[in-house]
Parts: sequence; C-alpha cells; structure tokens
Amino acid sequence: MRLKGQPLLDAMRYLPTIRSRQAELRGYAELRAATKDLIHPIVSIGKLGRTESVVQVLESVVEKVGPCFIDLNPQSGQ
Repeated sequence: MRLKGQPLLDAMRYLPTIRSRQAELRGYAELRAATKDLIHPIVSIGKLGRTESVVQVLESVVEKVGPCFIDLNPQSGQ
C-alpha cells in the first residue's frame, strides 16, 4: 500500500501486528503481493535473533516488510 496520510488510513482493511523476529518477518515477506496490497502492518521492534542493534533490526524490517507502522514500545517484541 503506497498511500500516505488520511488516504492510507481510509484504505486500510486490516492492520496485522507482527514482531521483528526472523520467523514473523519471513512469514510476512512470503505473502503474495496482492495480499500485501490490502494490509499495512504494525511491526513491534524487539531483538532480531542475536542482533541488538536497532539500526540492523530496522534495516531488516525495511528489507522484508517495506512501508509499515513501527511500534517502539520497549515492552513489545519480547
């Protein structure tokens, strides 16, 4: 979904919440493009395997998910 602002919010039908764990990011990445066009995920940032660098975690999210909302709650993803 490449919309922004209010048009993005109006077009959303489903906001899945996933964590920044390898398996969840990989699962999202394997969805069909048509499915991804209908959703805009919320990604809860946490550790990514043995990686503790926030930059590396965010780079992995961008690579595997693309545009999404980021949940920066320090209690999420644990």
